[in-house]
Amino acid sequence: MKVRVITAIVALIIFIPILLLGGNTLLILSLLLGIVGISEFLRMKHRFLFPQKHGLVF
Repeated sequence: MKVRVITAIVALIIFIPILLLGGNTLLILSLLLGIVGISEFLRMKHRFLFPQKHGLVF
């Protein structure tokens, strides 16, 4: 539980300034978070964004 709280605080310290900047910075952050979220979901389902034979698994 302590690790989650620390992670949330660090994420807010990073996210709030980017949110205030807005524009392309916010767009890029949103895209990166979406890609990470999709790759984590696919990893849970044991499917990968790229096949393992190429060695590019997120």
